Amino acid sequence: MFSRWNSLGKVVARRSGKMVYETVKSRCRNTRSAAWKTSAAIFALAMPCATFAQSSVTLFGTLDAGFAFLTNSGGTRNSVIKAQSTNIYLNSVRLTGKEDLGGGLQAIFGLSMLFDPYTGASLFNRLFGWTSYVGLSNENNKVVMGRLWGPLYDVTVHFDPLWGSPVSLWAMDAGGVSIPDNAIRYTRTDGPMHEDLLYSFGSNSVDAPLNGVAGGGSKSKEFSASIDYTTTSLELAAIYDNVRGPLQAGQYELGLFVPSLVPVAPTTAGRAERIVVAARYTFEKTSLFAGYRRLRTVAGNEVENSNLYWAGLNQHFTPSLLANIGVYHQRVNSIDARPTLVALQIQYFLSKSTALYATVGKVWNTADSNMGLSYATSTTLGVGQFGASVGMYHLF
Repeated sequence: MFSRWNSLGKVVARRSGKMVYETVKSRCRNTRSAAWKTSAAIFALAMPCATFAQSSVTLFGTLDAGFAFLTNSGGTRNSVIKAQSTNIYLNSVRLTGKEDLGGGLQAIFGLSMLFDPYTGASLFNRLFGWTSYVGLSNENNKVVMGRLWGPLYDVTVHFDPLWGSPVSLWAMDAGGVSIPDNAIRYTRTDGPMHEDLLYSFGSNSVDAPLNGVAGGGSKSKEFSASIDYTTTSLELAAIYDNVRGPLQAGQYELGLFVPSLVPVAPTTAGRAERIVVAARYTFEKTSLFAGYRRLRTVAGNEVENSNLYWAGLNQHFTPSLLANIGVYHQRVNSIDARPTLVALQIQYFLSKSTALYATVGKVWNTADSNMGLSYATSTTLGVGQFGASVGMYHLF
C-alpha cells in the first residue's frame, strides 16, 4: 500500500479495506502564482489540471497462504504435505480507476495481477495476467476492452458454493475460468436484469494450446452471452459460451481428467461449446446453490459431450463462523468417466478482512477418469483423492 504523496495523487480515503487515491489538485493551485512568467507555463500547468481533476484510483487485493495434505499425488499412490497458497482466494493485487467525463459518463480501467506469496512469482507468465482493461460506462451501460473476465467466470465465482476456489466448480471445469485476451465486453443493466456480450479476437496470445506451441491460441475466437436476474434473495443466470480454434487445456477440459480424450495435436477446427444455468437463493443466514453445465467439444474427428451438475450451501452459524459445502458430479456420455467431488470449507473471521480456514474434500473416479481434488492435480485412472488444507487469508 502507498501511504504518501506520489506523482498521481494522495490518499484521500480508506474504507472497507480499500485505499483510494485522487489527483493532487493542489499541484495546479500552487503553480498558478508563477503563471505570469510565460504563457507557455500557463498552458503546461493547465492541461494536467483539466485532465486529472476528476480521476480516482483504488488499490486492493488478497493474500491467502496455508498448508495442504493430499493423497495419491501426481498420479502415484504417495501422499504429500506441502506449503500451498490459494486455498480459497487467488493471491492478487488489483488497481481500478475511473474518471468523470460529465453527463453521467465515466472512463474506467483496471489492472490485476496474480502471484504466489511463497515465492513472489507472477502467474500465467504475465504481469497483469488476471485482467487488464479500459472502457466507458454510464448508469446502465458498460463497454470494456482488453484481457477480461468472461461471463463464465462470473458464474464460477458467484454461483459456486465454494466461491470458485481451486477445490470447487473450478476443479470440475477449468474452462469456466474464462479470461480471454483481445476481448471486448458489453454489459447492460435494466433494474434486476443484466445482459452481457463478449467477443475475443484471439482468446490466448501467450500460452500453448493443448499439445500445441505457445501463442497458438491467438487463432481461437470466443463468443459469450449471458443474462441474469438479481434480487436481494433470488439470483438466476444463463450463459452460452463458444470457443473455436486451437483449444487450451482448460477450454477443452475433458483432456484434463480423461487421458484417452487428449487430442494428438491442436486444430483450427477445435470447438468447445458450453451452456450453463445456475441459481442462488439467500434467506436469513443461509444461501442455497444449484447449477448445470452442458459441454460439447470437437477435437479432430472426436465429438464428446459431458454434463456437470452441482449444488451446495453457505451457512453463517455466527457472525464469525461460516461453513460452505459443495457437491459436484460430471458424466462424459461416451465412456466410463463419472467423477464426483464433495468438499467442506470452514472459515472463522478474525475481522472483516482476515479469516482462518480449513478445507477437506474427496473426489471419486470411475474407470476412465483421473480427476484430482483441484484443477492442478490428477490421479491414476479410476483412483480417487482426499485432501485437506488449513491457512489464513487477508483482504486489503
